[in-house]
Amino acid sequence: MIWIDEASFLKITKIRWITYYNARLGNNNIGGTELPPIKGDRHNGGVKMALDDVIHFLADYNDAEK
Repeated sequence: MIWIDEASFLKITKIRWITYYNARLGNNNIGGTELPPIKGDRHNGGVKMALDDVIHFLADYNDAEK
């Protein structure tokens, strides 16, 4: 499995940092699309996401934007 960090996720998706963190603190979705699950700890080395989950998020997010 390939993992990416949050900074890479934000760069790939072009989602603003504040929008992302507000979604994580709130209902865990942006534009009606659920964010990918995270693994890890922000305080000990950061958070990562499976690339497969990110790809599915992007497809769903782009469909919702149309």
